[in-house]
Amino acid sequence: MQNSILCIRLICIALVFGWMPTSLTAQVPAASELTQAEIRSMQAALSFDGSYLGRLDGKWGAGTAAALSQSLSQRQQTKTHAFANLLKNWQMEHERMNWNVLNPEAGISVAYPSALLARETSASDVFSLASSSRSLVFRVIFGTASDAAEMHIWLKERHVGPSEFYQVERDWFWVSNGTLRSGKQVYLKTYLIDGVYMTALVQSERSQRARAQVMIASLSAGWGGLISIPLSGALRQAMLYDEQPNASTGESVNVIQAAPEQEKDEAPSRSGSGTGFYVNNTDVLTAAHVVDGCGRLSLEDGSPLRLINHNEVLDVALLSAVTRSKVWLPIQKEVAPKLGEKVYALGFPYLGLYDQGLSVTGGNVSALPNTLQDNARVMVSAPIQPGNSGGPLINEQGEVIGIVVSRANDIGVLGLTGTIPQNMNFVTSVQSIQKFLSDNNVVLPTSHTAFGSMENGIPESIQDATVVVLCH
Repeated sequence: MQNSILCIRLICIALVFGWMPTSLTAQVPAASELTQAEIRSMQAALSFDGSYLGRLDGKWGAGTAAALSQSLSQRQQTKTHAFANLLKNWQMEHERMNWNVLNPEAGISVAYPSALLARETSASDVFSLASSSRSLVFRVIFGTASDAAEMHIWLKERHVGPSEFYQVERDWFWVSNGTLRSGKQVYLKTYLIDGVYMTALVQSERSQRARAQVMIASLSAGWGGLISIPLSGALRQAMLYDEQPNASTGESVNVIQAAPEQEKDEAPSRSGSGTGFYVNNTDVLTAAHVVDGCGRLSLEDGSPLRLINHNEVLDVALLSAVTRSKVWLPIQKEVAPKLGEKVYALGFPYLGLYDQGLSVTGGNVSALPNTLQDNARVMVSAPIQPGNSGGPLINEQGEVIGIVVSRANDIGVLGLTGTIPQNMNFVTSVQSIQKFLSDNNVVLPTSHTAFGSMENGIPESIQDATVVVLCH
């Protein structure tokens, strides 16, 4: 009796001073306690669980709430215990399969199990990842509107059920989901991005349905966020709940599901890329949005880059490289873009999709800004693709006259005018960044090489001074 009274007193004291063990105080957090990153990772856990069919958008809505309620009610446990195991199950899968996010500078992003999927050799208009047994396949196919339509029609004609064929059409995307006679499930989603029709394909056998669902839910036009459970916060606290007895039988239950078979392969570590160029032997200029949100930066050979400063209005970032360069592109105060002059955009578009190096496209300065404000841009007709951002725009003499930063929003213009803009791309003028460079004490030496005319090709010194910037 005395021991019982003592135990009760100790529990009361612990409650007053907050000393209760984590396993007894952890609980299912309210939606208001979760950050957007936590909601996104919880949505991934629910997708892997098979309860959630929506997008991993990090927004708490009726769909997320219903999926969570369904998932917890299916487990023969208390809600707190079921919630902890839901998160543990996903975290184990995330770590085991090394889930990563494929984030090109623009285009389609997707979360994928990088320990399972490896790059396949493919045609120039297809990017493909697949498991060794091809039980899970991901592709991005680039083409025209008719090419995309043919794929969706093909899937509809070959769908055999048992579920009803699913199809949704919107102004800027098209979705189809069906099952082939082989039993493989095929999901297609076509986006119109910068005038290019990009179709994502996720094909899976039954053993890979859970992973396929997470990939499908993570698909987005543009940058996608991480889906790992943050190292701190309400979800991490909830995961600390220890295994408790089954509410009905009193027996201990382990509900962490066995993951599908593991197929190992090398995992790419980068999550995005852009272009930069040396302005002296150690400093590299690129676009600010190329380095936004990066954990670390590097050149293509893996040597590190350090962010010194950036200006979001100019969309310019200054990086310091450990690797010294023997060549650089001089920034000259007296050089300015001239209306109508011939220009060349240098960069590394769609890095990794094609077996190629530096890309060069030509055009003209098609418009000059009417204002001298920092957000003013020079318009050029030189074609720009995802990956060109941060690259130099040079004139016929090889002089830098700007930094490539963006292109016209095709979908936005299409919605306003009914037409798709052609060759409307934008650069930050070299004149606009002079003060930014001066404020950061950047030494701007003159080049020791006379480039001459670009008519006979881009000199090797200019090529060597233009580099890949990787975001990790």
